[in-house]
Amino acid sequence: MSTSLECQIIEIRPGQWYYLAEPAMARGLTYDWREQSIATGPFASSDAAAEHIARHHADAGEHWVVALPEGVLQRDLSAPANAWLKRVIEQARTPEEEPLALA
Repeated sequence: MSTSLECQIIEIRPGQWYYLAEPAMARGLTYDWREQSIATGPFASSDAAAEHIARHHADAGEHWVVALPEGVLQRDLSAPANAWLKRVIEQARTPEEEPLALA
């Protein structure tokens, strides 16, 4: 059974992927769940991030992937609209810090 929590895999630079997971305790507390998300990464690919999600989280449900647009070499974390993303990425856990799921 899915936990129905949101999860997004996002490319910050070529070959540098993170996943953003909605924490259960934040469900419904903010307009945009990503503002309270917990990031884990970096991963070399979106597939590596998805595999880590599968191994380390109780069935988080589906996730979606946001790659860099073609020709863009880095996501602009200095843009005011991305202030939340910059903060979440700066506080990201490394893949080794993520505990294994008990489910």
